Amino acid sequence: MRFVALVVFCLSGNLAQGKCPVLSLAQTIQQAESAVIDDELDQAKNLLVQVENWLPCAQKPLDGTLVSALWQISAAVAYYGGDVQVARVDLGRAKAIPGAVFRERLGSDLHSLWRRENPVLDTQISVSPLPPPHLLTVDGVLRGHSEVALPAGPHWIQVLSGSEVVFQHAIDLQSGERADVQTGLNAVAGVKSKGSNRGTPLLWSGFVGGVASLGLYGLAIQKDGQMKRAQTPNEVASLRDEALGLRNAAVGVGVLGAASLSLHFFF
Repeated sequence: MRFVALVVFCLSGNLAQGKCPVLSLAQTIQQAESAVIDDELDQAKNLLVQVENWLPCAQKPLDGTLVSALWQISAAVAYYGGDVQVARVDLGRAKAIPGAVFRERLGSDLHSLWRRENPVLDTQISVSPLPPPHLLTVDGVLRGHSEVALPAGPHWIQVLSGSEVVFQHAIDLQSGERADVQTGLNAVAGVKSKGSNRGTPLLWSGFVGGVASLGLYGLAIQKDGQMKRAQTPNEVASLRDEALGLRNAAVGVGVLGAASLSLHFFF
């Protein structure tokens, strides 16, 4: 296989240049199909051109059913226009899209050709980086791997974050070609920002401070108990001073622990 450089149409670039038509994909596909049924093949062609110009600009996830319909209608235009070979190529592209179902309105003759056609997946794309939880769709269908075998021709690549399109490219592959598509996304999933661990020492300081404060206060209570059993005034005075010192220390450590926790949750 030959390694090829991509010729792509970026969503942001097209939008900035005002080259994206405004249309409803489902409605335009329906209109093109009706034009074929009414034997208005030129009108159907014009509508399909509008769809192909719009697809690289789609700001929402594409529907694989509609992308398959695009190729089926294109095949119908060719077939009823007398070019069976082009019709077979387009039907192969339509049938290669997972979940594709033939559109019965296009006629039983074309349906017979559809049943006999076997897609040839002789091109390949590799899309990276693709860090979780991003999802890859090609021609409106979710793909389980970053490398996808496809038939020759135009394809539409989208990377989704939830329902949002975060990366998009259109590409036209020739038979036997392989394309390496770079998304520019962060290659490591779940990478934390540089400051994301700043609060951890404060959290531990607050925890340790709280435990130490309780420990010191417990020692102060023990000293109070020893005062009751003291035999001489000097022992009582000494234990009282120790208990007071432990209480003061417990308060001080407790205040520091509380301050650390406050700073942790604040920042």
